[in-house]
Amino acid sequence: MLEKLIYTTAIALGFILIFIYTTRYKNNHLTNIYLVLLIFLYCIRLINKTFTEIAIFSYYQKQIAIFCSVNAIWLFYSYLKKIIYSQKTYKTKELLHFIGCNIIVVIFYIGDKNKNIFPQQIKFHVLILFTYSLVYFIAVVKLTLKNTLNHKSDFLVINIQNKDKKKWILMIVGAFILLFFKSMYKLVFNDNPYNNFLIFDAIIWIAIYLKVLYTPEFVYGHEMFRIKNKEFQRDDIVFGNIWIFGNTNSINTEALLLKEKINPKIEEYILSIENIALNTEFFFDEKNKLRELAYKLNIPKSHLKYIFKYHSTISFIDFKKLVRIHKTILLIKQGYLNNNTLESLAEKVGFSSYSPFFKNFKSITGVSPNKFIRSSR
Repeated sequence: MLEKLIYTTAIALGFILIFIYTTRYKNNHLTNIYLVLLIFLYCIRLINKTFTEIAIFSYYQKQIAIFCSVNAIWLFYSYLKKIIYSQKTYKTKELLHFIGCNIIVVIFYIGDKNKNIFPQQIKFHVLILFTYSLVYFIAVVKLTLKNTLNHKSDFLVINIQNKDKKKWILMIVGAFILLFFKSMYKLVFNDNPYNNFLIFDAIIWIAIYLKVLYTPEFVYGHEMFRIKNKEFQRDDIVFGNIWIFGNTNSINTEALLLKEKINPKIEEYILSIENIALNTEFFFDEKNKLRELAYKLNIPKSHLKYIFKYHSTISFIDFKKLVRIHKTILLIKQGYLNNNTLESLAEKVGFSSYSPFFKNFKSITGVSPNKFIRSSR
């Protein structure tokens, strides 16, 4: 009874997430079709296990279990690869994963229907499943180590999505590793490799579902998170993740004198700074310092120093770099590189040479310019 309740709960939560992910697909950078299919297959796997009184699930129970389990492995790898590299498009060669794994499904089906021809088929199936799972396990771990755990960055402030993505990847890869070792243990030490003890899987997935539903940026996407988080309800502000609109702590005595004058104008000042950043080339000129910005905005320099010290998570110098890289990304998406080189792009946004441009681009976005260009195509 308890086991069926756990399975039913996992099924219900899975379909809820499928509905949410499908309706908010475009707004959520952590979602793509592979994730929706993965959750759907897992729900079918649990329905197949739970509702055996339904004829089709009773008759094809083993075949459905194998189909769902084998396809789930390549779907997870493909999903992980898509979100790590921020790939939006789907390539025909990705079908090779589907074709390859379903050849295994067909082999298993033929073997089940012709047990007399191949008496050692169970051991053969175990060997195939073990090898297939191990190959994808190594691929997943390698992908994660290369692009997430070992990835270092000075300040990933181009978008708060970077931190969300890393937390999400570590969470789902951790679950994948647990399920992998459980499956390998059952394959090697259990006489019936089809008995996967789904109760363990169900508990892990329920934990993930609840965490996702509890964390707005995981389930709804970053834009919905900004709406839910009152600190980021200012739609006109592009670099919202670096600004601090609320009260600040650790203000010295001198700054307290400015606080009363500046606090009512915080949002106005920030909007003015962003207007200059987004609509002019002011920050592309290395000669322009805080003094020049104060003059251009007709704001006392002391007020701007206060803003960047107490209401910004980065310095004025780093903000200049952020604005340049933001403009770089816009130009890449607009096709600037169709007729120009990366070196000319670096010069256009204010870098003296390609070297500092490369360093700052990777520091802010988390990837090299060439890697970003490839993933944007």
